[in-house]
Amino acid sequence: IERVRETHGVDANLGLLREFLRLSSDVIAEDGFLCLWYDLDHHEKLLTWAREVGWRPCKWPLVWCKTSSCLNSQAQYNITKATEVCMFLRRSEKSVLRKKGTVNWFTAHADSSGTHPFVKPFEAWKRIIELVSDEGQTILDPFAGEGSCLYSAFKLGRLPAGIEIDEKHANLGVEPLKELRQPVDGNLNVLDDPFATRNLLDSVEQAAQPHLLIETDESVIDVAAAPASWPDQSQPTVLRAEGPRAPEPV
Repeated sequence: IERVRETHGVDANLGLLREFLRLSSDVIAEDGFLCLWYDLDHHEKLLTWAREVGWRPCKWPLVWCKTSSCLNSQAQYNITKATEVCMFLRRSEKSVLRKKGTVNWFTAHADSSGTHPFVKPFEAWKRIIELVSDEGQTILDPFAGEGSCLYSAFKLGRLPAGIEIDEKHANLGVEPLKELRQPVDGNLNVLDDPFATRNLLDSVEQAAQPHLLIETDESVIDVAAAPASWPDQSQPTVLRAEGPRAPEPV
């Protein structure tokens, strides 16, 4: 938890979520979904904010029941929390689930292979991704962490794109993604303005490769699109990577 405390302040991030819900409704395709992991403490306010900007929430969240042991620093006061919930927001009436689930819960072992405390296992991402998308469609994770969603999306035949603000997590997420992609010739793929999200999504769809964007002092670099033989000495020092910005008005 200490590794992510700086960028995971609950109050600060909650204050940004209302604006994020508005911006994401302008970016996501008309038949798309926004899938949001969240704390049940904030269920009602998130539903209210989402409806204010036109999202259509699915009636029930998807509940991940963990089959592995979970930490509880206040076990004398609270029953150990061994679940996480994901809210599904439909962009429009055209947003329909690809699979008709019989229950709104599933079981899966927590992934202990990553160093990020909030990493989700492949089974969790598979359940979500297959519910809301088809093969060949783009999955954008604007809070990519160490890339577990991106990795899973690519394994499932989707086109993943990720943005991460913390250089430590971005660096850790690069290698697994580079192992998945096919080697390519040429230089690093530097996008003119990847945070005008349409450009980013167009690039992902054209390349059909996983993308992880980082920002140096000179340019924004698509790290995962670098050649597999990219020499270590030429890897840039990551200064920062930004979250999504609203597209410029046309």
